Amino acid sequence: MGKRLSLRQQRRQNLSEPDGPFGTELHGTLPADGGGGPVPVRFIGVDGPFGPELRAQVPVVSDGTGVTDGARPARFIGVDGPRWFLRGLLAGPVAADGGKAAVFEEALRGCVVVRGTDPLPVREPVPLRLPSDITLPEPDGELG
Repeated sequence: MGKRLSLRQQRRQNLSEPDGPFGTELHGTLPADGGGGPVPVRFIGVDGPFGPELRAQVPVVSDGTGVTDGARPARFIGVDGPRWFLRGLLAGPVAADGGKAAVFEEALRGCVVVRGTDPLPVREPVPLRLPSDITLPEPDGELG
């Protein structure tokens, strides 16, 4: 079963912000990794290399108590096409370091979506097929 994300837009207090009184700051909750209740998260909308994206510091919950053990940066990226939407998520140090993110951004740029003409149910993923020249990591994390 997929995890749900709920968001609400919050009015900015500083009317001199470039986005005006209704900026791109969102507040929401994510399910806790450790099975606890929802964890509050503050999202900031920014212009990224693929258009608008959300950035956040996602609290890390390592057990079922709901107590956070810090936070990790995350970038929620979306690319909208005709009858498809490609989602990307960079989490951890790669989300905060442009140099580390560049490899993943280039991989996202290299994605080719062949949607086809067959109808799909709403939210049904388009089947993913990797090019034959892609090498997947071995279970131990090493490229083989």
